[in-house]
Amino acid sequence: MTLLRKSAQAICAVLFAIAVAGCGSSSAAPTPTPIPDPMEIVTRSITGLATATTLHVDGVLSGSVNAGALGALMGGSYGGLSGQIKVDGASMTGDADMTKQALHLSATFPSLFGISADMFVVDGYLYSKVNALGAKYQKTKVSGSLLTASAAPDATFGFTDTLNQLKARLATPGVTAKLEGHESVDGRDAYHLTLTVPADVLNQEINAAGGAAASGADLTMDPIDYWVYVDTVVPAKLHAKASSATLGNVSVTLTLTKYGQAVTIQAPAEDQVSG
Repeated sequence: MTLLRKSAQAICAVLFAIAVAGCGSSSAAPTPTPIPDPMEIVTRSITGLATATTLHVDGVLSGSVNAGALGALMGGSYGGLSGQIKVDGASMTGDADMTKQALHLSATFPSLFGISADMFVVDGYLYSKVNALGAKYQKTKVSGSLLTASAAPDATFGFTDTLNQLKARLATPGVTAKLEGHESVDGRDAYHLTLTVPADVLNQEINAAGGAAASGADLTMDPIDYWVYVDTVVPAKLHAKASSATLGNVSVTLTLTKYGQAVTIQAPAEDQVSG
């Protein structure tokens, strides 16, 4: 049971990081004029997240991760856990309220004993519940940014801080973007781009964030497929595949829709939270 609990907690952390990395919205006016520079499309799509309101995200995952190595990389929260966690056929769906820094995400893992997980981020706290481990949510503090190596104990999570750091990472020498053409996403015209991040740049970032625990990760990433809605210049879809002899191999696809639609995200009632 302890192993199962730690496995589920590690999965929740992975899903939360993936979801936040893909979240964003914008109330900006449509942009009918084509943007010829691929990197400008990417940076403008991230800039648009600063005026975020709400969005809906759907995702699918496949592959497996080394739970022990992942736990060490994330600061030892899941230390002592080892072995591969398969996520083949996993799916997730959720909503983000960017103005309130809130997120609700549900996921299912058919290949992992049918485990399902439900997660909320509200007021700087993560509430996570796994069906195999009981009926109550576990409550933990979320660091100030997913892209910061460490944060003060009283730090409050902010989507904007994370996105600003992500935008800065795109200016790293060697990171390139290529416009592949136009495709339809959710019935709308979208730019299709590929982003390439050199392995040395990627591993420098991982080593800076993970310290000694990241040593030997040797992560490689295929070119990232990235779609941006033409009319609003905000993210539409993302497909990424990463592999590491130490951490494992994961493929994830996220689709972002329903921008600006009303959502209500609240923390679970106190009697539903453990402790």
